[in-house]
Amino acid sequence: MAHTPGPWTIAPYHSLGAEQDIIAPNGQRVCSVAGSKSFDEDTNEWIEPDAHLIAAAPDLLAALKESDRVLTGAIENRAGPSELRVARRITRAAIAAAMGLRAPGTDG
Repeated sequence: MAHTPGPWTIAPYHSLGAEQDIIAPNGQRVCSVAGSKSFDEDTNEWIEPDAHLIAAAPDLLAALKESDRVLTGAIENRAGPSELRVARRITRAAIAAAMGLRAPGTDG
C-alpha cells in the first residue's frame, strides 16, 4: 500500500480553528491536527508537536527502511562504516523532524 509522497509540511497555524494542516508537496492536505477540550484538559498545546510528528511520517518510514537495509548488510558483513554513518544521519534527521527540530524532507 502506498502513501501520499513526502516530504509533508505543516501549513501555518489557524488560531481560530485550533488546527494545523499537514500538506503534501502537490499542495493537497494530507490531514488536519485539531485540539479539543476534554476532561478539563486543553489539548490544544499538543497540536504543534503532533503536527510535527505526523508531518515527519514519510521521513521516519524512509529512515527505518534505510536502517533496516544497512543493518541487514552489517549482519551479513556487507555494510561498511560509511553506510552506517549515512543510516545514522538519516535516522537522526527523521527523529529531529518528528520532534519539530527541523523541517521534514531535509537532512541537515
